[in-house]
Amino acid sequence: MADTPGKLLYDPGCWKELTPKEALIAWLALPTAHRLPKMQKELAALVGVSEETMSRYKKEAGFFDEVDKRRNVYFKEFYTSNVIQAIAEKACEGDPRAQKLYLQKVEEWKETTRQETDIKERREFVLMLPPEKLTELFGIIQRTRQLDAEKYIDAEVVENENGEKKNSD
Repeated sequence: MADTPGKLLYDPGCWKELTPKEALIAWLALPTAHRLPKMQKELAALVGVSEETMSRYKKEAGFFDEVDKRRNVYFKEFYTSNVIQAIAEKACEGDPRAQKLYLQKVEEWKETTRQETDIKERREFVLMLPPEKLTELFGIIQRTRQLDAEKYIDAEVVENENGEKKNSD
């Protein structure tokens, strides 16, 4: 294979297998330093269309979404493993940010936030309340939920009157 990923696309046989539009998508997905040929007009000549045709392709809806998809494939294929290796090396050297990144990416580790701990502690505290206080607390929660629901319904009506002017039912 080639040393530079761009050379993979410079093989004349490869360009013949792609439509001109596919060739432009593949070419744009590459980092500028890896593009062969270097200029869009040279690519147009290589695939047998005018530079204006290439420019027209770029104006089509969804064109750059396809470039993004191809770019993601390219970077995953050629760089992701190297980046993870570099993170692993830094992590082994003791870099705490690299250690955290490595654990998140490779081990799928997720941090526990202080809020989650607070919720658990509050739940345990609530369960220790006397029954009459629990009843009072649950009543307050129920009334608050009812008020929140009424505000939501009122907001829905206002939005419909100002926007679509129709009922959401």
